[in-house]
Amino acid sequence: AIHLFGNSNGQAWEISEWNKTDVNGSYEARGTFANEAAGRHTLYVDVDGATSNDVSYRVTDCSPTF
Repeated sequence: AIHLFGNSNGQAWEISEWNKTDVNGSYEARGTFANEAAGRHTLYVDVDGATSNDVSYRVTDCSPTF
C-alpha cells in the first residue's frame, strides 16, 4: 500500500492506502492540477514502512487572461 502525506499551503494532510504498487514495487501516476490546488506543497510517500525524501512543488494558475 502507498501512504501519502504532506503539507499544502500550511495545512498538513495524509491519505492512508492511497494506492498500491505493482508486483515489482513500482507505481506511476499522471495528471493535472485543478485551479483550486494553487499554492506551495510538500509530499512524502511511505511504502511498506520506507518513507521517501520530501518533494516540494508549487502549483500556479496558468489560465490565459484576455
